Amino acid sequence: MIRQYTVENTEKFIAKNASGFGRDEMIIRLSWGYRVPLKVTVVSLSVRGSTSVFRYQSQTYVNKDGLPTFTKKKSPPLGILPTSMHDKHEEYKRYVEQIARHDLAQYVKIAYEPEESDLAKRLLQTVCQFYTAGVNAGDEYELLREAIEIHIACSILERSLILDDESTKLVEGRLGEEYPPDSAPRCAQRQIKVAFFMTQQDRIKEVLREWGQLMWTSNRATTNERKWAIGFSVLLVLTLVMDKTLGLSWCTVKHGGKEAEMEKNEFQERVKVTQTNLFERCKEILHSKFKTRKGGKESFNPIRDGDGAWRGKVIDETIAGFVDDIRGVVQEFDRVEPGDPKIHVRMRYLCRQK
Repeated sequence: MIRQYTVENTEKFIAKNASGFGRDEMIIRLSWGYRVPLKVTVVSLSVRGSTSVFRYQSQTYVNKDGLPTFTKKKSPPLGILPTSMHDKHEEYKRYVEQIARHDLAQYVKIAYEPEESDLAKRLLQTVCQFYTAGVNAGDEYELLREAIEIHIACSILERSLILDDESTKLVEGRLGEEYPPDSAPRCAQRQIKVAFFMTQQDRIKEVLREWGQLMWTSNRATTNERKWAIGFSVLLVLTLVMDKTLGLSWCTVKHGGKEAEMEKNEFQERVKVTQTNLFERCKEILHSKFKTRKGGKESFNPIRDGDGAWRGKVIDETIAGFVDDIRGVVQEFDRVEPGDPKIHVRMRYLCRQK
């Protein structure tokens, strides 16, 4: 995925499959499931032949049996002028931040498809409610907001960016061709996702750096329970992102058209990067910081110990509410059979903290 979403690779991809950009600009709207679509100015592409990859877009949809199905659809050959891409990084960064700051209740509703994990949906909802409660109490958890922004950007990256009805009619009129419902302009989509991915990389590095500082630095102005709540909620969101990333990687590998052994090796490498290099290390840092595997005075494990973890202290209502909500989710999904494919092992382990 990293190799795909680079400016250099995208420029080569365009040069290989198109001979140039047109001049007739169109403002279109591209939807990824959220109520506010992306608005972008595009032009037609001079593509190489009727079978050009820019005339088709691969999409996944859920069939009548509830199973994901891969399909190839006709796609309008549209692209964004390279000179217009320079300011897109900041524009899309603001777009994601706006959702995180002001519209998480709506985002939670579309962050996962209906057939995806109920556990992931509930955990994301709980974390977003915790962040919103902090904002409403005049205490924004900025690091958590930045982690949620990573989740939002990941949702955009994993989905097709499809033309809305009005934009489809506009494009059909300009290009003189008809396109099926929910068609996605392959070139413009690739350019947009590169811009999102570039800001995503910077955001992930910054969140991991700040999370590490939170875990290892001493600050008497930050209570232990606040530090735990932020540290745990951020790691929980990153775990949700890992599962989304692995799902996207699996789809890329499965439909990439490469040799089976190469596909298997690529996917296993991605699993190693997320499972071992990120999740396991961060999980052990959290355990070490709060001694969550121990008992007694040294241990601080609110999910396991409930109110007993506070040891008589008066705790911020927002943090206490977050712990109660997480404990409720854990108790609910502990009743589900461990073999249920909808249950993600990493998230169950992290929430139990044992």
